[in-house]
Amino acid sequence: MTRLILIVSFLLAALSVLFEFTIAQFLTVFHGSTSTVYFLTVGFYSFFLGLGAFFYDYKKNKTNRFKLFIRSELMLVLTVMLSPFFILITGNTDLFLLKLLLGFLPLIMMSFFSGLELPFLLHLVKQKTEKDSVMFWDFFGMCLGGIAFSFFFLEYFSLFKVIYLGTAINCSLMFFISNKFLFKDKIYSNIFVVLGSLSIVLFLLDTRLINLFRILNGY
Repeated sequence: MTRLILIVSFLLAALSVLFEFTIAQFLTVFHGSTSTVYFLTVGFYSFFLGLGAFFYDYKKNKTNRFKLFIRSELMLVLTVMLSPFFILITGNTDLFLLKLLLGFLPLIMMSFFSGLELPFLLHLVKQKTEKDSVMFWDFFGMCLGGIAFSFFFLEYFSLFKVIYLGTAINCSLMFFISNKFLFKDKIYSNIFVVLGSLSIVLFLLDTRLINLFRILNGY
């Protein structure tokens, strides 16, 4: 059980950073100013990650914790999948402040839902040494996710492929977890199958998505 939690902690943290940087790259394409976008990305990601953890602590005794976790992951996947389209639309907004706030909304939502992950996983283990291990693998996953994005994904994959490969992996992981712990409630596992399949389709259609975005953005 502990080994499974460590693996899940590592993968979710790596995916979270992968999503963070990919969304930030989309923001620089449609909102400009690379340095401003990345400074704001770090600030928003850190704050709303903490806010998500605070929300989990507030809700943990008021609802089923596994369902809270699964629902937050469902919202995270939906947010990330829709983020390129949302950023494209808001990139054409003339008002700078509105453009900025709306453009960063997918990042804010993704960060918030990611913030619920670590408190949930820490709740599943009891001993301090086990909690320390979960923390280590979570931070290690974030580290490797950032390195992989910088030296591999950014070099060899389109942004669309990174987004939809990540959501496909996330859906596969959540399908496994929902079947293992919420086996009486098949609705969540079925939804993740649908979203995972859609992610694979969008991953394969990345060239068409790139061309579509070029046309809609006027170049």
